[in-house]
Amino acid sequence: MVLTDTELRSFDENGFLVLHEVLGSDELREIRQAADELCALDGDRIPEDWREDYRYGALVGAAVNTGSMLCRLEYPLAKDRRFLAMVANPAILAVAADLHQDEVVLTWEDMVVKTPGSGEPVPFHQDDLFQSRASRVFSIGVYLDDSTRDPLLVYPGTHQLGPLSESQVEAWVAAAKEPPLRVPVSAGDAIVHNVRMIHGSSANTSTLRRVVYLEFRTPDQVRYDSPWDEWWLERRLSIVPAAIRERAALGWGVNPAWKTAEAKTDWSVRIPPSPGDEVYLRVDHKDIAQRRQES
Repeated sequence: MVLTDTELRSFDENGFLVLHEVLGSDELREIRQAADELCALDGDRIPEDWREDYRYGALVGAAVNTGSMLCRLEYPLAKDRRFLAMVANPAILAVAADLHQDEVVLTWEDMVVKTPGSGEPVPFHQDDLFQSRASRVFSIGVYLDDSTRDPLLVYPGTHQLGPLSESQVEAWVAAAKEPPLRVPVSAGDAIVHNVRMIHGSSANTSTLRRVVYLEFRTPDQVRYDSPWDEWWLERRLSIVPAAIRERAALGWGVNPAWKTAEAKTDWSVRIPPSPGDEVYLRVDHKDIAQRRQES
């Protein structure tokens, strides 16, 4: 176990957990460089088959897909091998295995970008898109930049309210007796949050902030409590084994701050084997119904 009993209880009670120094300085530098290179692309310089993955305006609300300010980059693993290698960071996989106590599969990945002085605010919300309803889902947000001035804002414990509509979230926040908790972190840290915890952030009034989000579930969650099917799962199962191979090829290890804890768990037993030799690094998040409509 990488996480202590106290940390596991805190996550269950509060809905989030801060992990310090998940990325070491060398890995952080490489991932930042990869992010810089991808974010610098615009217009015709973005490969045609990547253009739908570059999202502009705001993450949620009326300003979604408006303007020219990049706010999110979807499917980064297929765009730079360093993002793929980061998925196999031993601390990330060990934490995912500890929280699920089962095999894990990557079910979502993107990078959120808040541009200096102009990033749109993120209204309070739950991450309710493509969600499981009867089992716990969490996302690991790996910070590439400090968030001390404009951090994540959370309402601890609100994941216990269950799935809420947008209007229900707005009403709950309006009636809240306490302000949200600020959760500032440094570059290289990570915040794990239950997707049902109410959270948001203000407009970015300071420096660049980029966060890579990795969502993990178990294969059985995908099979029995998700909007996806076995076809989708089989392709998703190829990602983490490919990430482990890529990390080994790059010679990346574990940050020394996690070395002792990482040695206490064999997270590799929590990685189900890929069903075949082919690797799929852009497995569309669209659910079964959307795929049927488009076919």
